[in-house]
Amino acid sequence: MSQQSKWLEEDKVRMGTVIEFANNALKNGRDHYRAHPTPLFADGINTFTGEHVRWRALGKTPVISDLTCQQNFFRTLTALSNLTGDAQYKDAARNST
Repeated sequence: MSQQSKWLEEDKVRMGTVIEFANNALKNGRDHYRAHPTPLFADGINTFTGEHVRWRALGKTPVISDLTCQQNFFRTLTALSNLTGDAQYKDAARNST
């Protein structure tokens, strides 16, 4: 196996990992609290339960969705659409903003 063939196989593994991450975020990271959910993403997801990470303040536990904390995530989704040709990732980022 040539070095280039090995790199291509390693790249496929890396891309598969990014796609799995993005698909999990699209499935578990969005608003699922309302009859008509917003397109926003939670700032964090518990990887064991799929539940949104919550803040604890003043006796309340809100789910936080802060776009300033999600910029790298949106860049990842956009790049993933550019690389795969699958617009769902870029659309999700665009809709969230």
